[in-house]
Amino acid sequence: MRSLNSCHAGYFGDVIRSTLQFGPLVLIAIGLLNGLVGARAGQGTGATPTETERLQLIEAVKKLNEQYDPQERMIRRAFSSPGYHTTLKGGQVHPTRDSLSYAVALLNTEAPEWQKEAEEILRKVISLQDQDPNSKTYGIWSWFLEEPLDRMSPPDWNWADFCGVQLLQVALFHRSRLPADLAERVDAAIRHAARSIQRRNVGPGYTNIALMGTYVTLIAAELYGLDDLREYAIQRLRRFHDYTLEQGAFTEYNSPPTRSLPSRRSAGSGCTPKTPKPSVSRTQSIASRGGKSRNIFTRRPANGPDRTAAATTRCCLTRLWR
Repeated sequence: MRSLNSCHAGYFGDVIRSTLQFGPLVLIAIGLLNGLVGARAGQGTGATPTETERLQLIEAVKKLNEQYDPQERMIRRAFSSPGYHTTLKGGQVHPTRDSLSYAVALLNTEAPEWQKEAEEILRKVISLQDQDPNSKTYGIWSWFLEEPLDRMSPPDWNWADFCGVQLLQVALFHRSRLPADLAERVDAAIRHAARSIQRRNVGPGYTNIALMGTYVTLIAAELYGLDDLREYAIQRLRRFHDYTLEQGAFTEYNSPPTRSLPSRRSAGSGCTPKTPKPSVSRTQSIASRGGKSRNIFTRRPANGPDRTAAATTRCCLTRLWR
């Protein structure tokens, strides 16, 4: 383990704050990287939450605690899925990603009475990762304890990204509070996840996974002194930058419900483009199925990329190379 290089952390933090104004990664990236410069891994960042925030977190964790299954050492809830990757149809399940998120929340409370529970979850979920470099599913987890990787249809390689992000929270902020053997297992799981992401090498058009995987690989490279992985992550970020400028907007997030998020949140980073409000093309719509709304994403809107999203993207991303 080594401290994050302040230059690299600041560079990537600026990228994240400028460009990731949406999606699952922003919740982690902003919280991690705003205070990451100069921080030592596992010893926090100095960004101490207020007492009110800590109490709110404790109340939220208490509600989640009702779903905790001490026998399996994981969260237990009713089955649900987006309709792909899993062959399960119903019943109660123990999700890997949700369980890791819960463990991180427990550690974030800094409540001594929840430390052991968090450690038990980490041990259990890490044991479910495929850590065989010769395996096709190397570095990833199944969605549920009840459905191993070889029974999924097909396995979801995104779980290296999603679970890797959660484990990085542990390594960056809580490693010093873990038993030595567990800390080493967390480190190993992160390295496996990062190498899986590198091996998969997802393209820049898969916006949130392209960026989340970049985050996992770059921070893991900095933490563990993996120079080849760091070079890969930097090149991956550069590819995303070039691709996004070429497209004129974020590929995955160019639908009506999400197009305004980058421009709204980028105001804090000095990126507020003054362009006319675009009209919504017919290929971009909100469809309702079964009473639930869902986004219909289009690779290229009928009348060209959303001008607001395009201007915001260009403004934010070009800050990388100033």
